[in-house]
Amino acid sequence: AEYIMKSNFIFLIFIFTFFLVSCSSVNVNNDHNKSFDFTKLSTYKILKELPKLPDGSQMPSLTYNLIASAVDLEMSKRGIGKNELLANFGIDWHTSLDEKVYKNVNSLTNWESNFSDDEAGMLIIDIVDLESGNVIWRGWAKEVLTSQNLEEKISDSVSKILSQYPPENILGLNY
Repeated sequence: AEYIMKSNFIFLIFIFTFFLVSCSSVNVNNDHNKSFDFTKLSTYKILKELPKLPDGSQMPSLTYNLIASAVDLEMSKRGIGKNELLANFGIDWHTSLDEKVYKNVNSLTNWESNFSDDEAGMLIIDIVDLESGNVIWRGWAKEVLTSQNLEEKISDSVSKILSQYPPENILGLNY
């Protein structure tokens, strides 16, 4: 009887742990221009600008700062340097589905099919070729920007989104 109780207890702990892990995991996706040579990208700059106040000064933004810090950390982990003057690609992000998100994605084919009109708290990260101005890679996660654990969710989501960059097949071969 003691053996059965121990095994049931272990099983319950396993189920509880599995439930916690599955609830906290962030589901991320990405799409990219399959003909773009990602090997030539080595330095980036952040393209996203802070919103402006009526007097022209920048409005402080916790979300902006959290995302920018997480992007910088993930890029440095990959050995990709930040250089405002000599960057050869840019990083931008969007936090809602608005018209700007759908612009300038002619090089990406199927990413829109992953969304509905009522997405809440989405974070979309774009890699932009500065030469052409085109989005060449896009990664996204849903339900990131909620009121609970914002810093942790942003950090985790940015990490998981950018873990998919660069695409495995960076030369666009074998498609």
